[in-house]
Amino acid sequence: MKRRIHFPNPGAGLALVLLASPVAAQVDLGRIDITVEDTTGAVLPGAAVTITGPQDRADVFTDVQGEAHLLRLPVGTYVASVTLQGFRTFVDTAVQVRAASATPLVATLEVGGVEETVMVSGTAPIIDPRRQSTDTHVTVEELQEIPSARDPWVVLQTIPGVVVDRVNVGGAESGQQSIYMAKGASDDENTWTLDGVVITDMASLSSPTYWDFDQFQEVRINTGGADVRNQTPGAAVDVVLKSGTNQYHGSLRGYFANEGLQRGNLSEELAGSIGGETGKGNRMEQYADYGFEVGGPLVRDRLWAWGSLGETDIRLRTLIDTADRTTLTNRALKVQGQVTDGLRLGFNHFNGAKIKLGRNAGPTRPDETTWNQGGSGAGLFTGTATWAGRDLVVSAKATQYNWGFFLTPRGGLDKDVYRDVNRVYHNSYLDFRSWRPQSVIDADANWFRGDHELRLGFNWRRNGVQTDLVWPGTGTLSLHLNSYPDNGLMRTIIFGDSSVNAGGRYLSLYASDRITKDRLTIDVGVRFDRSAASLLESSRRANPLVPDVLPALTASPLRNTHVFDMLAPRIGVSYALGEESDTLVRASYGQFASQLEAGASSILAGPVDYSTVYYTAIDFNGDGVTQRDELLLDNGIVFAEGFDPANPTSTESVNRVASDLSSPRTHELIFGVDRELPISNSALTASVTYRRFTNLTWEPLLGLASSDYGVVDTITAALPSAGGGGSVSQDVYAPLPGVALPPGGGREERNREGYHQGYWGWETGFTKRLSNRWMARIAYSYNDHREYFTDRAAAIIDPTPSPISPQRDGGLVISRESGSGKTDFYFVSPKFQFVANGLYEAPFGINVAANLLIRQGFGQPYFQEIQAHPRDAAAFKDVLLAPDVGDHRLPAIRSFDLRVGKEFRVDDVTMNVDLDWFNILNASTVLKRQYDVGTAEGPTGPGRTLEIMNPSLLRVGFRLGF
Repeated sequence: MKRRIHFPNPGAGLALVLLASPVAAQVDLGRIDITVEDTTGAVLPGAAVTITGPQDRADVFTDVQGEAHLLRLPVGTYVASVTLQGFRTFVDTAVQVRAASATPLVATLEVGGVEETVMVSGTAPIIDPRRQSTDTHVTVEELQEIPSARDPWVVLQTIPGVVVDRVNVGGAESGQQSIYMAKGASDDENTWTLDGVVITDMASLSSPTYWDFDQFQEVRINTGGADVRNQTPGAAVDVVLKSGTNQYHGSLRGYFANEGLQRGNLSEELAGSIGGETGKGNRMEQYADYGFEVGGPLVRDRLWAWGSLGETDIRLRTLIDTADRTTLTNRALKVQGQVTDGLRLGFNHFNGAKIKLGRNAGPTRPDETTWNQGGSGAGLFTGTATWAGRDLVVSAKATQYNWGFFLTPRGGLDKDVYRDVNRVYHNSYLDFRSWRPQSVIDADANWFRGDHELRLGFNWRRNGVQTDLVWPGTGTLSLHLNSYPDNGLMRTIIFGDSSVNAGGRYLSLYASDRITKDRLTIDVGVRFDRSAASLLESSRRANPLVPDVLPALTASPLRNTHVFDMLAPRIGVSYALGEESDTLVRASYGQFASQLEAGASSILAGPVDYSTVYYTAIDFNGDGVTQRDELLLDNGIVFAEGFDPANPTSTESVNRVASDLSSPRTHELIFGVDRELPISNSALTASVTYRRFTNLTWEPLLGLASSDYGVVDTITAALPSAGGGGSVSQDVYAPLPGVALPPGGGREERNREGYHQGYWGWETGFTKRLSNRWMARIAYSYNDHREYFTDRAAAIIDPTPSPISPQRDGGLVISRESGSGKTDFYFVSPKFQFVANGLYEAPFGINVAANLLIRQGFGQPYFQEIQAHPRDAAAFKDVLLAPDVGDHRLPAIRSFDLRVGKEFRVDDVTMNVDLDWFNILNASTVLKRQYDVGTAEGPTGPGRTLEIMNPSLLRVGFRLGF
């Protein structure tokens, strides 16, 4: 379970191998498999094959099967030349190598003299005939030529089966990471890899950095299959940075947009309700993205270097006209050297720094309650070594990545915070600081023998997380109850400072054997993952308002509070059909473990991690916040969470972890068909995926069962018209009289018996590589993600439905996301999503490109926040009122972007001038509403629109390349 901020109610070189072998293990490199035959189809042994690539050249001869195989090739374009006495020379000038993929190439030699040459370009098929996974490779051409917001999360938005939480119009959302889910897997299951090194932030289970789009040579996204290298069922994002080559190359870019290049998209009705003081709504004030990258040989054929530096400055205005400014600065350096014919060494440095002023600004978070964000650290340093022999290739990497960040409230740390009856916060907000160093050692090997490729891998990681969280002033949050305007009644939460020093250690081992028999490929593998989380010593100060209730404490270390061991088998089968082997049918089965966050042990950190106490208070002086003499102390504590109020000096946690707790497990089946099309460099793909998520974890109250609960109230409320309208009623449950509640709301982390989730979906896509002046990528996906209760008594404790737990057998799965700037965002997967992008190179250097996204809107879980029953183990309770979270969805998203550009070329220097037009339709689609029907009427009242798409925007771009 991801630990969130607590809120109220969160040789490589050219390895020459002369034996049959599929994809190399290292995910940032690729390979070429060449078969040489004559015009009758007979194979030709002894043909001389020369491969010339971005960095060096290799010469090899075909074996008795007419094959030659080249491993560990950097991503890029290669020239393949094949010669044999008595035949014309074959040359293919555009063989594309992609990350973690095999490029098959058939060289057909015609009878003739060697001095005669047959020139071709891009003859390699687009389909990998041995692929066992659902991968999408986004090339540098697509990254640069398709109009986009220029961050990897908008790339993810184009991947079949991946759903992203926001609509990023022209970079308006690029200052914050998007939340995304892949084929039913939660956002906790996604992983990030940089040049073959896993760099996932194990504290938040997300990307540890922001990115410079012009650093990318390729982005590969895997969403399932039999690849034994993938631990989790989430989307695996592999970022491959550019490299130095034997040719000096580089680029300089600048993109600019401002409010003067933007239309308005608010209707009169919306302008009156959410337009803020200006009536203009969300908008871009200014956007600037500029930087350069350059690379080349330090010693030709032996030593290469590449580096980049870039900055993105994003300035926004929110609905209430508050400012939100983000500055992202990225730098990278890559040095690679060929020490001997078999040994290559490398060094990488990467650092992404972020400064943000006004994070989380919005209708319920005015300027003084927003954050200023900063921090980065020393960045990432990686050393690599690759050794290649005749039938064995070994690679090793060591990485150190030191980074962290802070969120400081703009209102300062001397004011108490309150929330009014419209659910709007005032004065300030919490202060958050986190340091997250990680160390990684990674090694893999490929051994080839006949029709077999044996692949072995090892990964060790150590991730730390030291986090401090402080509420300003006296550590109080005063929640104004609906009767506050009449009597000043408040529910006051008093927080103890939170300080956690935790860490995770991770060990992964995997082995697989890929067997290739003519058209048949069988991939069998298994991986073992061990994850362990521990606590170090941590301390907190006493609360200044109630030091007797929340005193200063120091918690002792706890080792291995969580240990997950999991063995996950994988098997994949593919078969090539047709005379040209241009149709591939494939099937795979795999099991996947879940990621254990580095801070998982914080559940046992006790009051030092999280402790709150709730009181009733009356605002006698009308300042909105709580003083000690306004606490109704004689009424006692309403509720205490995270500690035992009868023993406030104890450092022991009120929570428990089940002794038999084990990792969640995902079972996956995929069936697919891929078809190479007669159109040059194009293919159709289709896949059906079924997943069953079992052994999921949860944290119910200690010692309570569903039989301990009974109906204590029935609430009736009117739903807004956007939620279907009408009056609805819902029973509210609480513990029965005489049921003993665990002190401090103690909970137990355990596996959820009698419960599982199921996902099934299908996807189909068309891909056309850039050739004959055009390229395109089109995909449609269908998703259905539901939860099932096979034993309700075991799987449900409190029968009261909530917006994140509807508890309906066969109902849609819903989650609440509170990270990365989107507060209280409810994620219900859309059933359909269609994406398309393409480029056409018109005459006279004119380029026209477009990008289209259409998807179903997310669900609307209308609920009411109520004061919990006195017997309940909570102060507030969110009660779901919507009959079904999928019945009345937000409007469908339709986003269409267009680019018109002009390219000027002088010798090897190109200059591009681009005009990008985002949200051409100027859609004002509603993205979020107020779902709490108990909110007071007003601009943020029940059903009122809180967020819409940003308006149509023009962006001017300039690119210089050589």
